[in-house]
Amino acid sequence: MKLGERNRKNFRLLHTLLSSPGNESIVLANCDEFDLRLELFNLLEKELNKDNIAVYPLDINTQLDNGPVVLVEIIDKIIHTKEFEVFAGSRKNVVISVYGVERFDLRNEHEFITYLNYRRDAFADINFPVIIWLTSPMTDGIAQKAPDFWSWRSAFYDFKLPRVKLDIREKPPTPGKQVRKVIAPCNLPAAVANLGGALLNEEIDSFYVPGPPTSLSGLRKQLANSTAHDKILFTGPRGCGKTEELMRLSIDLQERFFINESFRSVILHYFNFHYVDLLLAITASLFGKTVEKNIRIEGKFIEDLVKWSKKILSATNADVNQGDLSAKNLSSFFSSLLFKITFHGPFKNEIRAYFGQNLNDLMDIVDQMIRQVEKATSKQVLIIVDNLERMPRENAIEFFIHNGDILTQLKCKIIYSIPLDCYYLPEIRQNLDSKFDGFYYMHNITIKTKSGLKAEEGISFLEKVLFKRLPEYLIEPDALDKAVRMSGGNLREFLFLIRDAGFEALTLEKEKIGINEVDGIIPEIRNRWIRMLRKNDYTFLDRIRREKEINLDLESEQFLTHISSGSIIQYENDGVWYGLHPIVEELLRERSYITP
Repeated sequence: MKLGERNRKNFRLLHTLLSSPGNESIVLANCDEFDLRLELFNLLEKELNKDNIAVYPLDINTQLDNGPVVLVEIIDKIIHTKEFEVFAGSRKNVVISVYGVERFDLRNEHEFITYLNYRRDAFADINFPVIIWLTSPMTDGIAQKAPDFWSWRSAFYDFKLPRVKLDIREKPPTPGKQVRKVIAPCNLPAAVANLGGALLNEEIDSFYVPGPPTSLSGLRKQLANSTAHDKILFTGPRGCGKTEELMRLSIDLQERFFINESFRSVILHYFNFHYVDLLLAITASLFGKTVEKNIRIEGKFIEDLVKWSKKILSATNADVNQGDLSAKNLSSFFSSLLFKITFHGPFKNEIRAYFGQNLNDLMDIVDQMIRQVEKATSKQVLIIVDNLERMPRENAIEFFIHNGDILTQLKCKIIYSIPLDCYYLPEIRQNLDSKFDGFYYMHNITIKTKSGLKAEEGISFLEKVLFKRLPEYLIEPDALDKAVRMSGGNLREFLFLIRDAGFEALTLEKEKIGINEVDGIIPEIRNRWIRMLRKNDYTFLDRIRREKEINLDLESEQFLTHISSGSIIQYENDGVWYGLHPIVEELLRERSYITP
């Protein structure tokens, strides 16, 4: 089985983390495909064995009794057994590999997630690295219901089978109807596998569909026409396709710009991400790209980098291997430095304190690195920093406003993703607009007009996206129409709804997705809103439905809760206006909150 570029990269990061000396990390790994997970198990065991590190397989289901499912207690009990002592032997370390959580019933799943959050501090007493293998539903559950554990974890890696592009075929002709050409896996199981998750870099050319004109057109024009070192902010609701658009943007602009977007793995702890982390990540990743692409860097600058590196090591007493005076070994030095910043708390605080007093030195090195790249490639440097939209608001204020002057000083173009809250709150927005050179919002796909009519261009776009992954002849027209309407125009929700309906069809041994399968998935989505909404929410949401506008000075917190969850949708046809997610609107109608 071919792992694919992204899986190989994630595996290398996972192996580096688990094999590091004195490692006691808590790692979450998401993998939905059983065969891929089995291959990763075997490969991890093989590679760690070379480092004299054993992998202890722990099927959590074999440890269940009538008591609560408390993972840290189960692990603590195991590591104090004679069996574990013999297993560890003279090994340098033992990685505890926890699997089987996808087989939990609802009670065990609830207990498992609850106690991960409640007993997270107890993992500090487990003197071994732990990797917990998850599937997407459990990953989502932990992120939503155990937020403290989620932010406290050491790392998260997502492994997915790359989508498969097969031969282009045509649906058998239907009299009087134009036939689309589609990417056509030969059956429903293969097609459904193409529907989950964000696109990978290597999949963009095969599966990307250009969207309708949006405010991102303005972002492209600004990058293409401005000669300044623009610092641009970018946001949008979850699942609207932001990451894919940034990938496409980087591909389209690579002839003009040297684009750097390869340091997402550093942005792991959204509750504790610092501008020093980012500046070092930019320097390291730019330098790494020069090595990867055989770009020649001036020897004098390399000497300056080595001297600067020695100064860091001397000031922080960091146990980081500097290597010899060469671009290749200096790249390894930076990788080790970033690893320490990401996973080693004491060193992270030490290096932040050092550069707090020596910020000009760090800024100068970053700018010199940028100039070296631009001189060698004859291209402007464009840096794309994705994933920062996951920051909590208070952390985003500290990062973007209190440190905004630092983030805007670098002499290159940078796109920063930013939390949705910051786009709407007037006092935050005003401050950001004064510091940054542009603020762009990517909305959901528009599938209706302000008067309630169908917006054919948006609907056609969603269909094109789907037919790149699943042939038209594998879904009934009324099922597709219902999925489009019930998604509210959110790209991820649309694809996931059809994917889940596909799983339902496969369970029933059907050859295509029908309206009954789509209808069977909608109650699960409804239940999510029912659990979330309170009585006063219904009254507020009905007013938004009727008036289609918002007073941010009076209702900002309630509005932000609902725009972030997706129960309120912003539209930009017929001006800027607001509507409700169609399933939320159905709930209001059923519960008699809809007023004339």
